Amino acid sequence: MAKKIGLALSGGAVRGFAHIGVIDALNEEGIYPDIIAGTSAGAVIAALYADGHSAKEMLKIFAKVKLFNLFQVTWPKGGMLSTQKLETLLRKNISAKYFKDLNTPLYVNAVNLNTGESVFFNSGDIVQKVIASCALPFIYQPVKIGHHIYVDGGLLVNLPVDPLLKTCDYVIGVNLNPTSEKSEFSSVFSVAMRSYYLAIRNNVKVRRKDCDLFIDLSLLEDYSHLDSSKGMEMYDIGYNSTKALLANKKTLKAILD
Repeated sequence: MAKKIGLALSGGAVRGFAHIGVIDALNEEGIYPDIIAGTSAGAVIAALYADGHSAKEMLKIFAKVKLFNLFQVTWPKGGMLSTQKLETLLRKNISAKYFKDLNTPLYVNAVNLNTGESVFFNSGDIVQKVIASCALPFIYQPVKIGHHIYVDGGLLVNLPVDPLLKTCDYVIGVNLNPTSEKSEFSSVFSVAMRSYYLAIRNNVKVRRKDCDLFIDLSLLEDYSHLDSSKGMEMYDIGYNSTKALLANKKTLKAILD
């Protein structure tokens, strides 16, 4: 009986292009996740994949999109930017409206700002939950679902392996946010993003031990979280790093046997 494979995709803003490369490499080796979980940018890619989009189709969706073209400057109560354009893009490209209609079971992680708890959504409106998972505090507007307010899931769980552990035989985790020493910061945003990912580094470290295969994309260190102009380079990093790991026959056998 084949193993049930789970794939957990971390947050990382436009570094999410690398997730597409990882998925492409996995699929080429005959590895198709049975369950997928995503946080923030990982939730966007996970939702598109669960809806049935191939890696090549996802690249086409994002190839001509600049990050800030997806967000509108606003005067909101909870953040500087609105996610309405991102929501429009996702609703246009995700054919399933509800989780139950997806081709692959999906979990999307967000933080309940009222209770201070991490929540893994797997029912209801897909796009609403994905937008909540992307709502980085102070930058993007939080999302109200029911009576509660939700923000970026990476605050508490940036590597969303939790819902996969009891249901999957083999868990693959992908981290977009290496945090080795860095000497230069090009903008206020680069300082803010570096600070954010340093703050959440420990919640990734705790969960990496739960992965049977942990794909840590260290070459992304020099790529901005906000510059989508190098999206194809980030895709290549995800693709080539994964192919290199799977070139080890023991690793590939452990997944597929």
